[in-house]
Amino acid sequence: MEKETVGGVRLDLKDKQLLFELDFDARQSVSQLAKKLRLSKQGVEYKMQRLTNEGVITGYYPVVNMCRLGYKYCRLVFSLRNADAKKEKEILDYLKDESSFFWVFSMQGIFDLGAVMWAKSASEFEQEVEKLHSKFGPFISRKNETIATDVVYLQSRYLLGTKETDEIHVAETSKTVEIDGLDKKILEVLSE
Repeated sequence: MEKETVGGVRLDLKDKQLLFELDFDARQSVSQLAKKLRLSKQGVEYKMQRLTNEGVITGYYPVVNMCRLGYKYCRLVFSLRNADAKKEKEILDYLKDESSFFWVFSMQGIFDLGAVMWAKSASEFEQEVEKLHSKFGPFISRKNETIATDVVYLQSRYLLGTKETDEIHVAETSKTVEIDGLDKKILEVLSE
């Protein structure tokens, strides 16, 4: 079996197949994974433990359909002007630590930075954007705000070089569910 070294870790085809399966549905039982990979349960457990020890698998997280909880997926991307590396870091730190954005990233192209949040309304999103703008407005030259109606999670096709993939859609819906404080805590723990 041919092995490829990725990031200093040797991965064979079964390792990649396992990562492909776990990336999309980490709730699968070891028995289900063993059947899909045509390995013994012990073989799957060994591979999972090895990949964890090697730092390839660092944790498992759920894909939570926040739209069913009444939230909207809101994204802000913006360009910087007259911002040195120190100011850019200050803006990134603000977005990570003091705002409601849960995903913050750097970009290349027309936009330099981006951030994503789940908001109950467009006005809640706009308030966060305004707070950012009031603090760093002179350093923001262009911004683009979007609210997505459908977010698609795709399997990591690059692992196996395949074109086929499954998708999970997190789409805006009128059917929302209410959750209590305990449910929120459970989701927070699962999402860490």
